[in-house]
Amino acid sequence: MKIFLLRILTTTLLLFVPIVYAQSPEGAREKLEQMKVPYDADTFVKKSERGDLQAVNLFLQSGMNPNVRDRKGDTALISAAKEGRKEMVNLLLNNGADIEVKEKKDRMTALHVAALKGDTEVVKVLLEKGAQINSRDADGRTALILAARNGHLDLVEYLMDKGAALNEKEFHRGMTPLMAAAMMGRADIVELLLDRGADIESRDLKGGTPLMWAVDYGRSQIVELLLDRGAAVNAKDNNGNTALSMTKRAKKKDIDKMLLKAGAVSEEKN
Repeated sequence: MKIFLLRILTTTLLLFVPIVYAQSPEGAREKLEQMKVPYDADTFVKKSERGDLQAVNLFLQSGMNPNVRDRKGDTALISAAKEGRKEMVNLLLNNGADIEVKEKKDRMTALHVAALKGDTEVVKVLLEKGAQINSRDADGRTALILAARNGHLDLVEYLMDKGAALNEKEFHRGMTPLMAAAMMGRADIVELLLDRGADIESRDLKGGTPLMWAVDYGRSQIVELLLDRGAAVNAKDNNGNTALSMTKRAKKKDIDKMLLKAGAVSEEKN
């Protein structure tokens, strides 16, 4: 009886699953015409973005270049990754989509846009298919920097498990993943990065440390955490600024007290 019911259930479910059989390019194009789907790059990219597996499969069978760009310069793979279309990303990659293709504007790959959103499942597919884990966008940001900055704890952990570089710096300010998490006040990510070996004394392009980033953005919880983990309280940047001098200029009294308690030396004493 159980086997009989299972067969009925399976048959019923199959009625709702769109099946696309392998067709000749001409047959696939004809099928798209019957579906009233225009055969052009814009529609191909849009269908990929919306997750229409049947239409995109027909486009690919008909000979559509998987790396074609629409009028905005977007590709099917990046558009699908932005929307979290895991199955679509897989389909496109299996049919020749360039995994390292970049947006024209931000120079982000599919991995970058998925990391920005915190879509661990899409990131997994991309890495399994060979995406370069430490590739950079136009600003020099890696997937780990993007995930840390946007507070995606699970993804940060997954990327580190897969070997993401902990101390890479983006181009404009020299921000590391640790600085990005400190800036945004993400104590959970700061702790995780430190536990995995992130450099607590890493320097940005102006000589600033993660502690200074936390101070600059008023992240008192992160300041306390970094001090507890041994951050150098009297470190100076390239202009001779310390974390304490930064708090005095910004009038951040709660952080000021924290730093003094940890042994910060004021300019007046010097």
